[in-house]
Amino acid sequence: MESSRPSNKLGLVAAVVAIALCVVLITGSTFSIFTGSTSADINVSAGLLSVAADVDDDSLILSSLGVVQPALTFANGGIATIDGAVLTLTEVTPGDKVEFDIVIDNDSTIKIAYALTWAMTGDLAQYLTVSVDGQPFAGGMSDWYDWDPTLPLVQNLKTIHVAIELPETVGDEAQTLSATIELDLDAVQANAKP
Repeated sequence: MESSRPSNKLGLVAAVVAIALCVVLITGSTFSIFTGSTSADINVSAGLLSVAADVDDDSLILSSLGVVQPALTFANGGIATIDGAVLTLTEVTPGDKVEFDIVIDNDSTIKIAYALTWAMTGDLAQYLTVSVDGQPFAGGMSDWYDWDPTLPLVQNLKTIHVAIELPETVGDEAQTLSATIELDLDAVQANAKP
């Protein structure tokens, strides 16, 4: 009889463990947690600073001793050629004059500031009469100007009128001399101008 008692204890322990496991399984299968997730996208794009200067072919006027000349020739055989932003005058003689516009095109998508730097070099420079927007040419840098191409109805072109003349009073001392006139356009984002 002693042998039957331990088996009853074992049976009772096994039954308690089985009940406990069932309770855990039932509890575990009905237990849940709240979850959720979200995200935020941040898109960044950089602005564009884009300016270009060209000589306006249609604005070119050549004259010799005050008489407007046809096509791109001066009265004594000198010629003018244009290649984008480069105007070349060859074989000019005293009394020859050229007038033209430089057009600055602003395709920027941001506010910019720009300045113009003019330089004239070469031996012929001392004999030339040059004006920019009606003012006598003076080398150096202009002031900085703000330009906001993003505003509605803002024209994205600016025009600079230039006149260059070899005065009729110049004599033989200017023969075979040459000069270069250079316009540099410096542009920066508007809040970074020097």
